[in-house]
Amino acid sequence: MSSEEFAKNDPVTLECKSRAMKKEDRIGVRVSVELKKALIQIAKNEDRSLAQVCEIFLREGVSSYREDGARFFQRVLARHKRQVEE
Repeated sequence: MSSEEFAKNDPVTLECKSRAMKKEDRIGVRVSVELKKALIQIAKNEDRSLAQVCEIFLREGVSSYREDGARFFQRVLARHKRQVEE
């Protein structure tokens, strides 16, 4: 299913932490081909949809940011900088 087809679908319900969460809104994000391939592979490995994997990662990122604030970004950006330099 293309991202355009996915965006046209009605909101769906996902079971998370023992409660149903209705999908009410969408966001669009442009990513590198490498990142998309990695996310698709994770989704296949975990028997989940690409949207579910992305939401899980986004939720964990928001949770980490809420816990650590600016330190979260400093840690992530420092890791990214090291990877780019290698």
